[in-house]
Amino acid sequence: MSACELARQFGGHQETAWFFKRKVQLAMKSCEEGHQLAENVEVDETFLGGREEGKRGRSKGSKSLVLVSVEVDYSDMTRRKAKLKRCRATVIENAFGASLKQVLEAAVEASAVVTTDGWKGYLSALTGKWLNVEDSAQGANFEALHWHIFNLKDGVRGIHHHVSRDHLQSYLHEFNFRFNNRLKMGQQAIQVLATMATAPKSSYLQLMAA
Repeated sequence: MSACELARQFGGHQETAWFFKRKVQLAMKSCEEGHQLAENVEVDETFLGGREEGKRGRSKGSKSLVLVSVEVDYSDMTRRKAKLKRCRATVIENAFGASLKQVLEAAVEASAVVTTDGWKGYLSALTGKWLNVEDSAQGANFEALHWHIFNLKDGVRGIHHHVSRDHLQSYLHEFNFRFNNRLKMGQQAIQVLATMATAPKSSYLQLMAA
């Protein structure tokens, strides 16, 4: 829920609720670190932010560019009906090879087969890796991935309405954790609370300052 709703339900200040929410998000990030995507991975970029005149394709303007990677299972279905297993969503500065390479090396195992559209940035970012290039067909060939992106955007717009670029990655950590642990409903809170209890203290300025 949003920090405003959290504050309303518990009768506190919005700033206090937001500070606590950021601590939870930091713990969720820690829980996900070290768990790379493996085997078959599909990757694409998307924008978070309102529409801007004259800004199309990979020209982001003032919007935030996010690289979304999903580990998929093709074993029982066609590729278009692939089942999603795990995800990563990371804010990137641009869609050039250097930015893509830095994120993908951290998020995806070296032995994974990475499927992308024909964007040239991936060709340099994944040099020496298992790269599979597919025509997007306006999203039809990446159906599961694009549904995941839709759910990500819907979560931000529907719950928080707007998230600043300075704090967007923290909300993406939360989305990644919730999706990757969706089958562990009874353990999510325990895992996060245990991480929060044993982590070093984080000051208000560390978590909230732009």
